[in-house]
Amino acid sequence: MTKLLIKELNQVAYPLFFNSLLGIVINVLLTAIIGRISPEAIGITEVVDGLIYSFIGVVGAGSISFNIYASRIRKQNPMLFQDYFKSILLLNLLLGILGSLVMMLCVRQLLNGLYDFSGENLTIGTSYGRLSALKLVIYVIIFSFSNQLKVNKKSHLTAVVGGISSIVHLMIGIWTYSHLPAQYQLLGIGVASLVSLTLECGIYCVVLRKDLKPLMSIKSSKKLFLFKKSIPLFGQECLEGAVFSLVFTAFLSRLSISLFAAYSLCLVVVKLAQTTMFPYANSQLILIGEALGEKRHRALTLLPRLTTGLIFATYLSISLFALSLNSSLLVLLSNQVELVQQAQEILPLVLVIFASQLFFESHKYSLQALGKEKSVLVLTGLVNGLTVSVLGVLQVVGLNSLVTILSGLAFNYIFLGLLFSKSYQKVVRI
Repeated sequence: MTKLLIKELNQVAYPLFFNSLLGIVINVLLTAIIGRISPEAIGITEVVDGLIYSFIGVVGAGSISFNIYASRIRKQNPMLFQDYFKSILLLNLLLGILGSLVMMLCVRQLLNGLYDFSGENLTIGTSYGRLSALKLVIYVIIFSFSNQLKVNKKSHLTAVVGGISSIVHLMIGIWTYSHLPAQYQLLGIGVASLVSLTLECGIYCVVLRKDLKPLMSIKSSKKLFLFKKSIPLFGQECLEGAVFSLVFTAFLSRLSISLFAAYSLCLVVVKLAQTTMFPYANSQLILIGEALGEKRHRALTLLPRLTTGLIFATYLSISLFALSLNSSLLVLLSNQVELVQQAQEILPLVLVIFASQLFFESHKYSLQALGKEKSVLVLTGLVNGLTVSVLGVLQVVGLNSLVTILSGLAFNYIFLGLLFSKSYQKVVRI
C-alpha cells in the first residue's frame, strides 16, 4: 500500500515538481538580473510580488475547491466533471477581474502605509504594482486550466506549458536589462512577466481545446456551490496572505532596507529548497479526494505522513546542497558585496525557520481535502491573531529583530501544523 501511494503521489507531483523547479530556476536568474539593478529594486519586487501572490491566493482559492470536489466524481460522472470545470473557469475569471481592479486602486496606499515606501521607491513600486495587477486575471485562468489537467492526471502537460512560458519570460527579461535605461528596467521585468503569462494562457487554450469545445453546450450550475465552498478558503488565503504574510513582511521591511533585501535573497534559496512542497501537497489533495470517493481508509491514514516525509527529504537535501555552496549561490543573485555577505550570515537561520512551513502546508492541504475548510480557517485565524499580536507588542516595546520575527513565524507554522494533524486524524478515525 505504501509503495503504491508513493508511486501515485509521484505520478501527479513529478511533472508539477519539474515545472516548479524550472520556474524557480528562472526566478533565480531573474533575481540575479534585478539584483544587479539595485538593492532597492530587490526590495520593491519582493514586496510587490508578495502583494500580488497574496491577491492571487485569495481570488484563486476556488481552484482548490474544484480539486477537492471534482476529483471525487471525475471517474463516476464525466458530465458533472465538465460542469465543475466550466463553473470554476467563469468564477475565477470574475474574481480575477475584481482582484485586479482592487490591486490597481490600492497598491500605492498599501506600499506607503504598510511598508513605509516613499519618494522614488513609492513611485516605481506603484507603477510596477499596477502593471503586475494585470497578471491576476491571467493567473486565475491558468489556475483553472492547470487544475483541469492535474485532476485528469495529465500534470506532465503543465510542465511543458510552464517551461515554454518561463523561458520566454527569461529571454525578455535579459533583453530588458541589456537594452533599456536603468530607470525602466524594473518595469521591463514586469512587462516580461505579463507577456509570458499571456503566452502560457494561449498555449493552454490550444492544449485544452478538446475540453473547452464541449463547454459551449454544458451549463455551469456549480458556480454558487464552488463559491460557497470557497468562502472558508478565501478567508484562509486572506489570513495567510493578505493579513499574516503582509503584516509579517511589513515587520521585516521596517528593520532596514538592506536587511530586508538580504532576507529577500535568502527567500530565493528557500523557494528552491521548497520546490516539491506544493506539487506534493496538491498531489495529496487530489489523492485524498479520490480515496474518500472510493472509501479507502488505509490510504487516507497514510497519505499525510508520506507526503510530509517526501517533502522534508527533498527540502533537507536541497538546503544542505545550497549551504555547501557557501556564498557562490548568493553571488549569482546579486553583485552587491555587502548585501551578499549579510544574506550569507542569515541564510542558515532562514532555511531552518522555513522548514516549519513544510509541516504546516502538508497538513493544511490534507484537512482541506476532507472538506474541513472552515476548521482550517478558524484555527488559522486564532493562531495568526496570537502570533501577530505578540509580534506587534515586540514592535512597540522595541524588541523586534530578525530572530524574534522569524521565531514567531516558526511557532505559527508548527502550532498550526500540529492542530491540523490532530483534526485530520480525528476525522479519519470516525
